[in-house]
Amino acid sequence: MCAGCPVRETCLDWAVSTGEWVGVWGGLAEAERGSLFKVAGESQFVRCLSWQALIERRVGEGISQRAIAAELGVARKTLRKALAHFALERAQLDAAAGAVAA
Repeated sequence: MCAGCPVRETCLDWAVSTGEWVGVWGGLAEAERGSLFKVAGESQFVRCLSWQALIERRVGEGISQRAIAAELGVARKTLRKALAHFALERAQLDAAAGAVAA
């Protein structure tokens, strides 16, 4: 049901940011949403990677890196590393697409 919903990501963001644990939100059940938060042994960088879409959207909205890092419970330095990683990935994808088009 949630797969085609136009507000799925917003719904999931709201549920996670408010700690809503009952029911299905953003297409994820309670147990699935729980894995979005820090679990024992999960690095902050891995958490940033798993939240790439949210991070990039927040940056696009003009939210400060400090606020984004606080929202995810990661260090700003880790968030900056993740943003650099995302930029490198985009550049590599763009280069590959350019090579295919040529």
